[in-house]
Amino acid sequence: MGSSDEIVVLHVDDEPDLAEMAAEFLEREDDRFTVETARSVEAALEELAGQDVDCIVSDYEMPGTDGIEFLEAVREDHPALPFVLYTGKGSEEIASEAIAAGVTDYLQKGTGLSQYAVLANRVTNAVETYRSQERARTMQRIQRVLRDVNQRLVRAETRREVDAAVCEVLGRTEPYRLAWVGEAADGTVRPRASAGEATGYLGGETDDEPAARALQDGDPITVESIDNERGDSWRATARDHGIRAIAAVPLIYGETGYGVMSVASGHEDTLDECERDLLIEVAEDIAHAIHRVESERRLREQRADLRVYERAVESASDLLAGIDTEYTLVFANERYREFHGITESDVGEVSLPEVLGETWDAEIAEREARVLDGETLSYEVERTAPDGRTRTFSVRDYPLRDSDGRILGVVGSMRDITGRKRRER
Repeated sequence: MGSSDEIVVLHVDDEPDLAEMAAEFLEREDDRFTVETARSVEAALEELAGQDVDCIVSDYEMPGTDGIEFLEAVREDHPALPFVLYTGKGSEEIASEAIAAGVTDYLQKGTGLSQYAVLANRVTNAVETYRSQERARTMQRIQRVLRDVNQRLVRAETRREVDAAVCEVLGRTEPYRLAWVGEAADGTVRPRASAGEATGYLGGETDDEPAARALQDGDPITVESIDNERGDSWRATARDHGIRAIAAVPLIYGETGYGVMSVASGHEDTLDECERDLLIEVAEDIAHAIHRVESERRLREQRADLRVYERAVESASDLLAGIDTEYTLVFANERYREFHGITESDVGEVSLPEVLGETWDAEIAEREARVLDGETLSYEVERTAPDGRTRTFSVRDYPLRDSDGRILGVVGSMRDITGRKRRER
């Protein structure tokens, strides 16, 4: 811990003078200490419920409820919180009882001011150990969440499965009461998937709710404490459903947005820097997974369209073919291959000049160059068929472009109009 890390100590003693003296000298021993005092177990439990405490120092002999019973009550809700039993009455029996109840340390009150140096050292050691263990537990939880999320994302095949997988993992993970994924709709955010105990919160969101602001701004939004003082309607709805903190992170891959992920915690001040880093990493994984499944979906559709196109091309009565910018033949249907005496394996290997042989000339080269510059051409040519007879074709050449409009080559269709020309003559 650095010197700036505050240590909040709750000192419980029914003798106010002793409690105040201990608080004064503890704060003198270490400027990180902030000591709150309580004169009874009941007051201490109220104090503990109302604020975060790093360590409890408690007397043993107190009216009504002794220090051991107080320790047992604390352990019900705070099983690992440092608890030092600081008592004027010491015995092996009390020490054994305290250890059985889960005490962190046991110290008998002494005389002189040196006892407060010892107490301060015990408190500091207990808090440092507790915080180290908490960090280790947090890292283990983060690693487990990331592992579970990514295992589910790898198996997801649709956007719906991606959304559901993440919500299911986060929705059952402490400290979250709700996890959901949404998209923009009519000025607010419409949930696509959700999981957790507080799903009733969804539906009452407004345009200033964290998820809506994160989606609008394109940056993560964190509300670490949802208080009652502000009049935002979403805050009141959140508190009604046991939500005390919310974080929302946009789902962005490259320049493409895929919505927003939001989590809600039942405890204040749980969405610290470490937790925010986890959520940002999960959001990046979600966006990448959605991009992947959407790309795969488009590819499947394109392949299906391509198969339809290939069947149409193969069965067409026209001669259809295409070349790239290097004039390599990239596709040709059966009628084109038969007329020019090439095989299916030649496609992708031979160039248009090689296919046309002696027919290739400067006029053809000039036409292809014009189409590669963006023109669409229609004209008639005569070609010698494999049977030796001359055939007349109506030809249409046009640029082959990608989705961004870049020219990739030339597509040409040749329709046999020999019979029509004969009838015209």
